[in-house]
Parts: sequence; C-alpha cells; structure tokens
Amino acid sequence: MIESIGRVRARNSVHGGHWFDHSTMHFFKSRVSETAYLSADDKQSFFVSSERYSQDYAPRRYTVRVQDCETGSIDTVGNFQGYATGYNAHKVAKALSEGKTPEDVYITLNGKVIV
Repeated sequence: MIESIGRVRARNSVHGGHWFDHSTMHFFKSRVSETAYLSADDKQSFFVSSERYSQDYAPRRYTVRVQDCETGSIDTVGNFQGYATGYNAHKVAKALSEGKTPEDVYITLNGKVIV
C-alpha cells in the first residue's frame, strides 16, 4: 500500500527521531521521495532517499530505507547509495513492502531490476 512520506516523517518525529531534520538532510545532501510503501501488516514502511556524496558534481545516488512503524526508527536496506536510479530503488522498495526479501530482488548488469 502506498502512503505519503509525511506519515513517515511524523512517526519519526513523534518518537524523537531526527532523521528528517533540516540540518540532518542538509548535512547529508539528502532528499526523499514523496512516496512510501507500507507493508501489508502495517509494521514497516519502505521509502527512497537520495544523497550526493561530498562534491557537488558527484552523481546523486539512491538508497532504500525502512521505517519501523511502531518505533519510528529508520534503517538502510541493502547498500547505502546502492542504486544509480530512483526508478530501480522504488521497484525494490515496493517489492520489499509486498513481502519479498532482498534476496528475491535481482539487479542485472545493465541496471534492470527483476523481482
């Protein structure tokens, strides 16, 4: 199920998290997609962030994140900046929300995501 990133932000804030604080986002040059994917049991929400590592000319890369809906805590799924495109990261986040495991998701050499 799709939910807004606003709900993810609110859960993090209510539980004292600082993941979405302006200063944190600015420091890591982070952005987040407006779409999050809620698991069928409503226990986890998966979303995509993007970061630009250090130099301004470095390419923006994408990371799949998971939030524990009970505690509001956020973790990285897989590798930090593990995706070259937001499209691939979203496909993975959606598949994870549908109960697939990271091992169920494959990325071919040409970057295509297979679920």
